[in-house]
Amino acid sequence: MIYKAPSIVSRSLALCVGLCAMSSASADVPTPSVDVSAYRDKLTVLSDGKGHFVAVTPISSDERVVFYGDGKVFYQQRLVGMSRNGDKWDHVFIDPRLPVGGREEGTGFLIFDGKQHRVECDKRVTNLNPVAEADAKTLLSSAQFLRSPRKFRPYALARDDRGTYYYVDRGNHPEDKQRFRVFAGQKGNMKPQQMKSIASDPSGDVFATKTGTLRLVLNKEPQDLKWTQGKKTVGLVRVALDFNTMIASIYNEFGVYTGERLGTPCDDL
Repeated sequence: MIYKAPSIVSRSLALCVGLCAMSSASADVPTPSVDVSAYRDKLTVLSDGKGHFVAVTPISSDERVVFYGDGKVFYQQRLVGMSRNGDKWDHVFIDPRLPVGGREEGTGFLIFDGKQHRVECDKRVTNLNPVAEADAKTLLSSAQFLRSPRKFRPYALARDDRGTYYYVDRGNHPEDKQRFRVFAGQKGNMKPQQMKSIASDPSGDVFATKTGTLRLVLNKEPQDLKWTQGKKTVGLVRVALDFNTMIASIYNEFGVYTGERLGTPCDDL
């Protein structure tokens, strides 16, 4: 799946996003491991025969868990739904690059139709076959099981009437929720911006460049969205991020996450 900024946004800017706080950039830390000791021996391993593996707990298990990886490292999937009809079942996992799913972010599917396992990533369908029990046991005994490698998630988006977008994401995991990044530019050419928090109150937060010459305000009230450069102020429109199609557009068209692997089956399948 495939995922010249205007001159006014080629410089640092400020951002206000309702009741959020900007944290200073911190170095990435290793992806934390997941304790699978309670169900490691129960996992069913599936493969496409090309070095891609899915590990899933049995449908009868009290704990439904799905991992995806290369056999050496498996990443846990964020599951948002499941269904079962006799021996048939499906699991629904989050992948923000997909424009389907009817949720805040797009979803893919791991399905067993009673005969065949498969992964569905929008219109892409990949059949999977069970790995022989002895081979699966050997693979699982030495594999690493890690939390999702996804570092950030969409938080806010606004644009002006010339097609310049102002986008902010935040840390994907609880301990990183106060880690924000801001990008500005037109689709396909979004540039990271440097800024600091200068105010925070019930109406919103303001972020500005070090000199304060550039400022972006996204307060709660619709009329209080604006970009200021020196003495010039431009009104902005908030773009809703509450449905999967817009989030998929950010991942596939804006250029912010180009080439980033999210640790889901849809990275490869």
